Amino acid sequence: MDPNEDGTGTDVKAEILDTEYGDWDNSLRPIYDGDPRDDPATASGNWVYRLDVVAGPDCDTPDPSRRFIHGFKVFATGQVSVVSSAFSILAADADGPFISPLPAWAGGVDTGYNGVFDLFVRLPASGLPGQVTFTDADADDLGDPEAPGRAIGANPEIQYRILNSQAREVWFQDNPSGDYDVLHVPPEPDEESLTVDTEGVGGMWRWRWENVLTENNIRLTAPALSLVATGGGVQVLSANPAAEAALGSSGAALEVYGAPVQPLKVTSAEPIDYWLDNRGEIRGLLPVVLGELERSRCGHRLAGSRAVNSTREASRILSASADECQDDGSWERLLASLLAAKLNVRAAARHGETLRDAYLYGTALTVGEVMDEADSLIVHLCAMQYPRQDRQHCGTYGRGHFSVRGWGHSQRRACASHLGLPRWHWHDHSGDRDCTDPDSPEGQAAIEELVVLLDAVNLGDVTYRAPVAAPPATLAAPVNSGQNIAAGSAEDSEWSF
Repeated sequence: MDPNEDGTGTDVKAEILDTEYGDWDNSLRPIYDGDPRDDPATASGNWVYRLDVVAGPDCDTPDPSRRFIHGFKVFATGQVSVVSSAFSILAADADGPFISPLPAWAGGVDTGYNGVFDLFVRLPASGLPGQVTFTDADADDLGDPEAPGRAIGANPEIQYRILNSQAREVWFQDNPSGDYDVLHVPPEPDEESLTVDTEGVGGMWRWRWENVLTENNIRLTAPALSLVATGGGVQVLSANPAAEAALGSSGAALEVYGAPVQPLKVTSAEPIDYWLDNRGEIRGLLPVVLGELERSRCGHRLAGSRAVNSTREASRILSASADECQDDGSWERLLASLLAAKLNVRAAARHGETLRDAYLYGTALTVGEVMDEADSLIVHLCAMQYPRQDRQHCGTYGRGHFSVRGWGHSQRRACASHLGLPRWHWHDHSGDRDCTDPDSPEGQAAIEELVVLLDAVNLGDVTYRAPVAAPPATLAAPVNSGQNIAAGSAEDSEWSF
């Protein structure tokens, strides 16, 4: 049991050693059978259990020197996924068009295997802009030009394709990895990676392997997501030091499922529509500040900021009604998304959930960091009115956002240096300034990126597991070809690992 989904507060519900298994071939035996209502639930009311499989003398003592094949399937009445792991897939069948020349592992059983492995990769539901890297090793493609497959189940027809959640094929790979054998002379450590752009499409992607013969043990790693900035070179998504320290250049490992399920939430966060439909819950969570209410050195309130004190005002913002700062709706979407996120954080705190500390799934960004970035953006992208006589003084101390009046016009500029946008500089009395316009591609990109991030919070697409880098596929098995420690499934949707 892992009620916080982060390894804290766990309770071991069952522990089974291999000596207790006996001969479990072609049969199912329970590992744990209990009523989850007897255990602590997550903030969403769902339950999380973690199954650790350890090669060693006991569950607390891994022994990397143990090298063997131990294939098994896991069934559960809930959703089953592999989290941040390297693993292998392997099929067994005694008859049919996809059996290897020596089908030794099926025990004479016709499993109906169809040569296909469907792996479902969970991407952030909000469609964060980024790239996903898929890595495989030891697929034993006989047509591989550098390391042709050398295994009982090797064949030239093996291939895979990647389909996004809209069922559109984004890549077809007819040349996966070949042999992986560092003991071969010369060594053949063939591991191959493919990176594709998400194009803003999240949800469940399908990694479909086809024409896989039995006894071909393919080593895979959990696909990894790397966030990228959108147009204009804005670095809101990628300028997080924690992301660089935790993930390096490999990206965050994603969950892999055996069926196209709708992942269960672990948070109580709700989308904007929920708050519009349940306005009575808003009153007790106010006031909420969007931006900052402190005053500049010139004594002017930071004009982009506001305190939301009433349900009526909150409803207006959540409904994305007209605002004086932007005419295209992007500003209103930012305010609505940030307000909903802050309502969710306050509502979560009432029952002990620290939503600010949660990570956006697939990233190293926390909910608190995203909201702080949005507050800063609100401060810096909405113009502040200065009297003519104060324009130089306020330009120096006004935190980089201003509008000069006195020549019969109002000119808005933005200075969001915290978000990676250029700093502005006061040059002279002529009003010449080095700033970024909120209507420029850079300013619009910053707004749109934060709206996507805040929407992820409000969709509940968060986790309390600290992000980890995806391990290399070669860690899934020993180096000599054909000696793996994990197994796979047939054509049905149960998940094996």
